[in-house]
Order: sequence, then structure tokens, then C-alpha cells
Amino acid sequence: MALSFMHDKKIVHRDLKPQNIFLCGKDKQVKIGDFGLSKSMSTKSFMTTMGGTPLYMAPELLNASKYTAKVDIWALGCIGYELCMLKHPFIDESYGKICQNITSGKYPPISTKYAKYNDKLIRLITKMLVVDEKKRIAAGEIVTEISDLQ
Repeated sequence: MALSFMHDKKIVHRDLKPQNIFLCGKDKQVKIGDFGLSKSMSTKSFMTTMGGTPLYMAPELLNASKYTAKVDIWALGCIGYELCMLKHPFIDESYGKICQNITSGKYPPISTKYAKYNDKLIRLITKMLVVDEKKRIAAGEIVTEISDLQ
């Protein structure tokens, strides 16, 4: 919901990662923080400046292509994958191979070997990790699909 709100206001976080997501208060409300790399898209529909944490960078960032707010969706997909698998989806032995895995969208599928995940959840994470940002799910669509999970 926070990403949907931000994207509606034309704000891109650009450094979404577990360290920038906080559980606050007694009710463990989820909040996004560290807007040091965030950018307003009010004047342009595409951006080109690079920033963020490499393991959470979308393919378009690594390819030095123009990008939109969907870079945040990619990062959220990485976070969702990590929550299910307890490891990053694109981890490899070298930075070059990590980048290659990200740009090709190559990662091990979410396994239900140790925990049973809702098929809709797995499909939602998969929709976030689509290499072509034009085909990647939008924040508002994620909110709708999450409500269907419950």
C-alpha cells in the first residue's frame, strides 16, 4: 500500500530493501524508510540516474536503461522471495554473475519443500520479478492481489 501511495504521488524509492522496511509500535505496523535515494517523477516519466543496492536493482538499472517506478516493484519481489526462501533470488559467486542472473531473470523457483505457500502468493512474487518492466505488475495491482490472498 505504501508503494502504491508513493507511486501515485510520482515518488520512486529506488533503494527498497529489507533494511529500509520497519515494523513499528505494538501492532507492528509496516513502514518504509530511508528516502535518501528517492526521486520525484513529476517532471519526467522516465529516469536514468542509477542508485540503490545491487542485489535489489532491477534489470533496467543494471542495463543503464531508462526506468520508471517499477524498479521498486522489482525490489519488492526480491524481498518477497527472500521472505519465502530465506535467501536472495539472484545470489551467485560473483557480482558479474549476479548481474547476469538479474538481467536474464534467472532465479530458482520458490519451493514449497519446507513451507506451504499459497499459489497466488508465488504467482504474485513472480509477477514482480518480470524482467520487462512494461510487463511487470504495478503497485496498485499488487494491493488488489494481496487482498485476494487473505
